[in-house]
Amino acid sequence: MQTPGRPQSSLERAASGQLVAASHEAISSDLRRASGWFAIPLLVASLIRVVMEPQYLGACFVVWIVCLALYVVGIRWLLLQPDTGRIRAALIVNFSVINLCYALIGCMMNASPGWRADRILNAIDQTLFGRDPAALFQNLNSTWISTLAVMGYSSFLVFFLYLFLAEAFVLSRWTGRLQMGLLRLYAMGYSGYLLFPASGPLFGHQGALSPIIYSDVSASLNDWLVSCCLGVDAWPSLHAGVCIFTLIWTRYRYPRVALWFSAPAAGLMFGAVYLHYHYFFDMITGAALGAACAYSVLGLKSEQVIEAADWKLSCDNPMDLKPDARVSFK
Repeated sequence: MQTPGRPQSSLERAASGQLVAASHEAISSDLRRASGWFAIPLLVASLIRVVMEPQYLGACFVVWIVCLALYVVGIRWLLLQPDTGRIRAALIVNFSVINLCYALIGCMMNASPGWRADRILNAIDQTLFGRDPAALFQNLNSTWISTLAVMGYSSFLVFFLYLFLAEAFVLSRWTGRLQMGLLRLYAMGYSGYLLFPASGPLFGHQGALSPIIYSDVSASLNDWLVSCCLGVDAWPSLHAGVCIFTLIWTRYRYPRVALWFSAPAAGLMFGAVYLHYHYFFDMITGAALGAACAYSVLGLKSEQVIEAADWKLSCDNPMDLKPDARVSFK
């Protein structure tokens, strides 16, 4: 290892450069795989939906298929020669594509009336609880509780943004792993929207719901949240999925940060059911999906595992590391 105050030799600089290049290649490999994990399930799910209900075969469907294809091709082209700038550009593309696909699903599924899974999901909730799960909280009905519930549910934006920013500034092996897990989660969640579209209790069974007392703040936030709903995005709950994914990820990577997310996570879970945005079954399956996607990437092993924030050589004597040697890390 290099001693403090001693300039790097040419071989040490070459080894460090090799580590940087290997890091970029490892991240790029994960990002390329992540794009496939995202696009292929959605392509299959959308084709199944069109076969089941041909009325969805229209302009929105064509745009949807083209966007998925362009995304996969674009990511691979962008990362042909991976460097820091291109990798961060790919992260921005992923962030944009997740939001664009959400809007396109709403456009495609709402273009024509079709089958909805609300009755099935409501029946599952009734079987599990014997009544509307939100009725369990009816004794807690007050303006301040509705305000806390809406603010807790709105904290999803914090979870979502954190996952994209957490590993973006310091590129490491975890950058690609995080993207792979997150895109898997969204691929399965969006596939659920396509195959089992449901609007949620607030829209599907509004007449049977217990009333909620809103404050001025909670009423305004609730109106904004309702306006953002697609009407097909109840199952599985990606709010629950992203929430649990974030808790597991931060518990593994940044334990102190995980503590700060505990209260918003509880508020999000409570608010989703209390405000009738999701069926309880949505929350269970969404949380399970988020946990599965998080653990699926946290347990991965790689030939090239690199902590980009700490460029240290993997041998006691840097002279032992030849410039053309394949570096293997634990």
